Amino acid sequence: MRKILLISNFYSEYISAGTSQRTKDIKKGLTDLGCECRVVTIKRSRNPIQKEPDKKEIIGINSLSGRYAIPIYPLLRFFRLLKGYNLVHIIDHWSGLNIISVIFCLVSKTPYIYSPCGALKPIGRNILIKKLYNFIFLKFLLNNAKYIFAVTKKEKSEIKLLSKKKLKIKVIPNGIWEKSETNFQIDRRTKKKLENLIKPKKFILFVGRLSYVKGPDILFDAFLKINNIDKYALVYAGPDENMKGEILKKLRNFPNINVIFLGSVTPKVRNFCMKNALLTVIPSRREAMSMVALETSILGTPFIATKSCGLSDFSINNAGFICEPNSNSISKRLNYLLKNPEEILITGKNAQSYVKKNYTWEKILLEMNSYFK
Repeated sequence: MRKILLISNFYSEYISAGTSQRTKDIKKGLTDLGCECRVVTIKRSRNPIQKEPDKKEIIGINSLSGRYAIPIYPLLRFFRLLKGYNLVHIIDHWSGLNIISVIFCLVSKTPYIYSPCGALKPIGRNILIKKLYNFIFLKFLLNNAKYIFAVTKKEKSEIKLLSKKKLKIKVIPNGIWEKSETNFQIDRRTKKKLENLIKPKKFILFVGRLSYVKGPDILFDAFLKINNIDKYALVYAGPDENMKGEILKKLRNFPNINVIFLGSVTPKVRNFCMKNALLTVIPSRREAMSMVALETSILGTPFIATKSCGLSDFSINNAGFICEPNSNSISKRLNYLLKNPEEILITGKNAQSYVKKNYTWEKILLEMNSYFK
């Protein structure tokens, strides 16, 4: 039995980080294919490991702080554990845990695969620290990898430009479980609460962290510009990361605008919202490949995304709508689609079929496993 150790800076059932979800899906899929998988991640007080469903398969590393996750202990135990695995798969970027993992891999001569998940370009908070991290460590991380898994063809091209060494880069996109499309049934009490909260019933949905990179402020500004705004609601489903206050401050000037913040939601509530939304909007300033696009498409609700989200193939195949990463572009597309609801329905059906054909984990993991072999 092949033993694969997954390294992820964030890993929890209770957070919405895309890299965490990707790690969970890969772990589940490889286990189903007969591999032995465990995860090494940074311990965080908000999401204690003992509450995780797969807690026995998670090794937590303590760090100096939750924000600046510099690993401190038990590193010796981590090294001994890593030596016993056939392969290490590092998922995510901007992590001291990655650096320690690569050093341990080189010392123990354990091959590793690196998947930066679209996070190579500094953006958002701590720009100077990220630039310094890349300057010191990026080529070291890339050049010693057995393979590099890019999430999109665009990311593959970006990685090629970062190193003079010939790198083995494979495109392994994000995926969705085909059976997940039925996972939106919630209990009556929660359903009634949501239906009472989301008024009017026609709503536009944002799913994800309320962070600068994800662009919730761009969507709010776009929503203000749509026609007949009183007929619609804007729903934010996801934890706040310093953007909710900015949106609320603007909202004070528009007391009759219907904007709802659900906060963190369970996967079932998220899917219920997606299934019942008119559209899901992904206004990210930068993203490798949005998991939200797959989650909403498999449910038959199409998305509007910025061209910064790695989803251009959806637009080419009439399975999604792509805009510029600004409020004017998004509002124009919203106004057109709200006047043409039949196009929303057709694109939703196309999106569902396209994801089932190209982006299910059942198919993606078979390809990934071939590289592991």
